[in-house]
Amino acid sequence: MKRLYFLCATLSIFSLGATAQVALPLSVDKDVFNADSIFVEKTRVGWDHTESAVKTDNFQDGGVAVFTFKDTPGMLHLDYSRTRYGKSNVMLIQESTDGKEFTDIYNGAASTSWTNLSANLSKDTRYIKLYYDAKYTFGDVGSRMGYWRNINVTEPIASQTDAAVLSMEYGSKAKGTFSVAYSNPAGDIVVTTADHHITFGPEGSTSFTISGVAGKEGSAIVDFCYDSALEPMQVGELTSLFTVADSGNEGYTKEYKLVANIDAPIMISRREGSMTTVVGQQTTDTFNVTYLPTLSADDITVTSSADDVAASVAPDADAENTLVVTLTYAPQAAAKDAQATVSVAEATSGMNLTYVLTLNAYQANSVITTVDEYNDFASIANQGFKVDAELAADLEFSAENPNVQITNFSGSFDGKRHTIKGYGAAEEPALFAGSSLTGSVRNLALDNVSLLDADVQSTDEDGNGLSVECCYGTPSDTPALQLMNYAYMNTEKVINCFTRVRGEEIDPTTGERATMYLYKLSGGTLGMLEADSRTIEGKSACFALWKLLDSEDGAPSVFGMKIGADEMPSFLTADNAISTARYFANVADAQGGVLYAQDGRYYADNLSEFDFEADANDFIVLDADSETLGSDSVASLSANVITADGKANLVRLTDGEDYFFPSASGLQQIAAARVEYERQQSRNGLYEPYALPFDITASSLQDQFEGDQFDIAFLDPSKNVIDEARSQIILQSASNEEYKGSVAKTIPAGMPFFVSLSGVDGDAAVQTVISFVGENVVLTDLSATPVDYLPLKGTFSSISASSMAGEEFYAYMLSQLTDADKAQLLFSAASDASVEAFRNCILLHGSITDGGVKPFSLVIDKGAADGISEVASNSSAVASAIYNLAGQRVLRMLPGQVYVSGGKKFVMK
Repeated sequence: MKRLYFLCATLSIFSLGATAQVALPLSVDKDVFNADSIFVEKTRVGWDHTESAVKTDNFQDGGVAVFTFKDTPGMLHLDYSRTRYGKSNVMLIQESTDGKEFTDIYNGAASTSWTNLSANLSKDTRYIKLYYDAKYTFGDVGSRMGYWRNINVTEPIASQTDAAVLSMEYGSKAKGTFSVAYSNPAGDIVVTTADHHITFGPEGSTSFTISGVAGKEGSAIVDFCYDSALEPMQVGELTSLFTVADSGNEGYTKEYKLVANIDAPIMISRREGSMTTVVGQQTTDTFNVTYLPTLSADDITVTSSADDVAASVAPDADAENTLVVTLTYAPQAAAKDAQATVSVAEATSGMNLTYVLTLNAYQANSVITTVDEYNDFASIANQGFKVDAELAADLEFSAENPNVQITNFSGSFDGKRHTIKGYGAAEEPALFAGSSLTGSVRNLALDNVSLLDADVQSTDEDGNGLSVECCYGTPSDTPALQLMNYAYMNTEKVINCFTRVRGEEIDPTTGERATMYLYKLSGGTLGMLEADSRTIEGKSACFALWKLLDSEDGAPSVFGMKIGADEMPSFLTADNAISTARYFANVADAQGGVLYAQDGRYYADNLSEFDFEADANDFIVLDADSETLGSDSVASLSANVITADGKANLVRLTDGEDYFFPSASGLQQIAAARVEYERQQSRNGLYEPYALPFDITASSLQDQFEGDQFDIAFLDPSKNVIDEARSQIILQSASNEEYKGSVAKTIPAGMPFFVSLSGVDGDAAVQTVISFVGENVVLTDLSATPVDYLPLKGTFSSISASSMAGEEFYAYMLSQLTDADKAQLLFSAASDASVEAFRNCILLHGSITDGGVKPFSLVIDKGAADGISEVASNSSAVASAIYNLAGQRVLRMLPGQVYVSGGKKFVMK
């Protein structure tokens, strides 16, 4: 090479575009209809059968041929003639876009001599029909013979035949021309290129338009200039692309090429590279720069566009026109496929070459949730970087998405009690392998994949090796997929680890083959267990292992087991999951004792089973929330078992036992799918007191006692409840027409109410169970947010009347009925009297009860029954003929039932 100078040359390049138009894949240069027989198609030539087709139909007086093609057409060229005389000879040429609807290109009499035809085609045309017809003349068979010859369909823009080639020195400009042949374009022809070294026309534009050519046929010359000094670029052989498009036919383009061979003062060995490292650490990369002997290394400078990429230049050892560029990447922040450029410039020529870098920087501490993130972590570790990571989700490798095996590891990997699954093939690699493992792994469960390759026997002579703590290995039948080689398990690097081994495995304690469970606790030697046949510190082995392998934070473990069953720990599933819980006894200050819950059974720390069902109105609150357990598990929870976020399947309240909301658990409410409470009540018509911590509806209770008289009495805050003049407490009845469909249908949680039940004659002493049920109920701590329902006071635990009343109020409770026709009487409770849970009493101020002496009666306001009279059982007002509402005559009447007599309705008392 020689020192460069500015060169301006003019080149004429005709190879970029042929002046003769190139045809579509449709060129028939033989007769379509033969002169030797009537309308027989000759062999087609120059035609791709996969792209186009000809359909020929023979008729008595004529023939037709349909040509189809795929590409955008330009013009139709053909010769045609008729060689025999005849009558009514017609030739028809048509075009179509769909092969169904055709329009005429030519329609007229056939010529008796050769005639050329050129016709513009629509840009959407894909079918051409050639049709000939001649009336038959007796004795003149030849008069029906017609010919089409040399059929040719062009494209709007000619394809390039050969790419043009330029040879020039760096820094020079070359001018030239190329030809574009066109045939019936739909609009102007536009020439463009994305290569900024090239400009078009005398003004040096980035595009060039050939105007006024729409519908015409010919060629045009395009001027261009190639500037080799413009950057960025690499020297040597460069290929530039032109796009030649028909502006009237969207999407129709042709691609032309120009190849430039450029001699330059400097060249670089490669144009692209990548660098990967960890934030806070660094890595290096190199590439070579070759330069002319006449140049000096001092004339070459290298700069980087990235702040965290430094570039330095040093001559190669042989110093033969080669410089070594060293790049140092020291990222300060994480990066994923970041782009940077390194510029290599030569001072004399002004040449500037670009080296493109892709940069990746990983955090030294990463959180992994996907297989790709794990493989990124493994890849960076294998490059020798000290990196730490923790799992935030379970991972599953597969043959389609395998793991990157870690062979160089000095960091830490915390599984956070998550599980990594493999894909079950013994020949697949373990997570870790090789001798360059000095990091640590903890809190990881492995399902059908090994932690360490079986070839890793133990630590090296310096004690180096992977530290493994609180890890659990797969219960695989494949020996190669156990946690690790048992010889490595027996090193001091392995503590609190466990693996199940089946089949033809070696017992390290005896050297014999046996089915066994290997464990390594603390710094002890490797041990072997067979189910629960051995104990540790007086506890069953499996439970002790679960306790030891579990993390210290007390959260539900990744390790599971069947408590009390002859099984060893296995992976967490819905069937074997052990979760911690707290038991809240039915006392006001219960703080909760620690329990272990599994399969709806509960265990104390000593593995004794806890009889939770025998303790009425108590609660167990799990440490796991409903999302962790899943909807199916929540729906199967036993009564009074609550998730950490307050979800319950069933809350069952037992009458006669105190009830306290488990506020000491931190819950503010319990969302229960169902709440149940039952009480026995006599059918004697007495109104018994109630107060429940959940909403109930009158209709749900009434449905239980079809044929009985049933009533609910409740407070109506809008009415005068206390009638001092008559010494009455007035409640409202759900049977009162005034309350139908309103408040009587729902009794809110905590509101005191009364229930009356009476049946047929002679069953007043019969005890009947009344079930109170709430669906999708929210329970709250009513003691924390009491509701004032005075003069009624509800109770949820047994409480003395004196402590309830205080100094100014007196507690009144119900007395027995003294006469069936009189209201129930209230009496002041004795100081030592108590009110049980889920009941209520009446509190009246001493100013209206004469210091608790004055008795009050309880009145249930049932309202006026429209059109129905009440009569006594011995009333003489009843006519001799008595009917029920079904129109049947009756001889015996029942209390509370409606009858008709003498044209009037009445109800028996």
